[in-house]
Amino acid sequence: MKSRKIIAVLLSVMMISCANANLLSNGDFEEGDTGGINSIPGWYNWGGSGWHHDDGPLVGAKGLKFWWDDAGIWQDFGATAGLEYIFEVDVYNRSASPCGWNGLIRAEFYDAENNKIYDTQLDRFYSGSDPYDTWVTIGGTITAPENTSYGRIILQIADWYDGISGDLFFDDASVEIPEPVTMAIFGLGLLLIKRRK
Repeated sequence: MKSRKIIAVLLSVMMISCANANLLSNGDFEEGDTGGINSIPGWYNWGGSGWHHDDGPLVGAKGLKFWWDDAGIWQDFGATAGLEYIFEVDVYNRSASPCGWNGLIRAEFYDAENNKIYDTQLDRFYSGSDPYDTWVTIGGTITAPENTSYGRIILQIADWYDGISGDLFFDDASVEIPEPVTMAIFGLGLLLIKRRK
């Protein structure tokens, strides 16, 4: 009877884990009213040269765009040292109004005292060479370093040059733990149950 309860709990955890694979809140930017980037639920920002919009390239009903490099957004998520995390975001550049800016996705990890222990640029959307009029996924996989308490995803544009213009669109940001890790945890739980019998 006890084994059945444990199996039920493990199955529930696995189903919740699969259903909530994205560790970010509002990663698709669907929540909240359109307007400045300082009011997107679940996200923090610096600068004001961005917009929570519903009138440009979109994956769903709302998205994010930047038009200058003095702005960006970030979100923190709980993380565990030694686990892999997949960071991704989709980026779009319009051929009708091409953007010269490049899009960045960055990852940071912090310890329990809020000290930054890791910081990297994961990937870059290159406006000069990546395709127009299609969503391009950028990102990467990082193993959380020792002493990690939480991680952070950061989205922004960069690489100013004289005469630069246009806006770059972002949507469907995510941070996920690879599925084999979830399955391995589930399998370990089943193995422990079997050993108890």
